[in-house]
Amino acid sequence: MKGWSQAVFWASGAAFALHAAAAGAGWLLPLDLSLLRATRTLASGSLDRTGAFLSTLGSLEVSTALFGLLVVAVSLRGDRRLAARLVVAFLVVALVEVSMKLLLPVPPIPAGAVRETDFVPLLDAGFLYPYPSGHAMRTTMLLGALCLLGRGGLLLWTISAVLLLGMYASRVYLGVHWASDVVGGALLGLAGLAWAWKGRRSSKWR
Repeated sequence: MKGWSQAVFWASGAAFALHAAAAGAGWLLPLDLSLLRATRTLASGSLDRTGAFLSTLGSLEVSTALFGLLVVAVSLRGDRRLAARLVVAFLVVALVEVSMKLLLPVPPIPAGAVRETDFVPLLDAGFLYPYPSGHAMRTTMLLGALCLLGRGGLLLWTISAVLLLGMYASRVYLGVHWASDVVGGALLGLAGLAWAWKGRRSSKWR
């Protein structure tokens, strides 16, 4: 792995491992509780609806469908190696997510903290633990890949950043994830994206 992808892969991978260890040890819980309580002071019906809408982007159904379309587009453009690595990365980080939600003993969000359900709750596995956020993981990979491949320049990066940050914040505001879950998901998604980018051969899309 060469260039930025190697540095980002190792940095985000190491950060994810350390962050997961801290979350599992309970070191991040006081800060998570403080941030969750802070969101209660902002509560409103309009923010509930906005948060639920933004969270839809990272839902398993929507994000997987959009990621699949992106992979097909990459393959049709002739970069099948990158397309294959994107699929592998997406599946591997999903496996890591599921494993940690079954094994890493992060306290669940208090039931009374949930403010709004997602717009597209077709699949709900009901995991034991909340860490890491699958929404944050999948959306980081999706929008990150789109920006790296796209022609939109600064505008595309800006829109993607706003959507991504809004989705991150919505998971905490809606009471479905600790802030540390969201950070962990973002780091895991970034590591997967950086690993996949070893398959990038040229700037065909630019």
